[in-house]
Amino acid sequence: VGVKTGRTRPIKVSREALDKRHAQGWIQEVVESVEDCIELVKSARKDKRVLSIGFYGNVVTLWEGFAAYTERTGENLVELASDQTSLHNPFNGGYYPVQLSYEEGNSMMNKDPALFKSLVQESLR
Repeated sequence: VGVKTGRTRPIKVSREALDKRHAQGWIQEVVESVEDCIELVKSARKDKRVLSIGFYGNVVTLWEGFAAYTERTGENLVELASDQTSLHNPFNGGYYPVQLSYEEGNSMMNKDPALFKSLVQESLR
C-alpha cells in the first residue's frame, strides 16, 4: 500500500518483503508501530521533506491509527491514499486479515480457507 502526502508509506505484512524493499532503496525508514509512523510523517511534513516509510503491519491498523490521530488532534496527516494490495486475488495471499499475523494467515489459508476468506471479508468492510 502506498499513501502519498509528499511521502510514500509501503505497508507490508511480510518482514522479508519489507526488508527487501528497504535494501533496494525504495524505503528510507522502517517502523513497526503506528505511533512511530505518525511521528516520522509529522517530522517530514514540518521539514517539508520527502520520506519513504515502510510500515511492518496490516494497513487496517495503520489507517485506524491515522483516523484516531485525526479525531484526537483535528490534524489530517493523509491527503491521498492508494492501496497496492493484490485484491484481484484476496483469498490466496493478496490480502491478509487484520486479525492475523502473516504466519497465521499463511497457515490458515492452507488449513481453513473458508475461515480465512471470512476474515478477509470482515477486514475489508
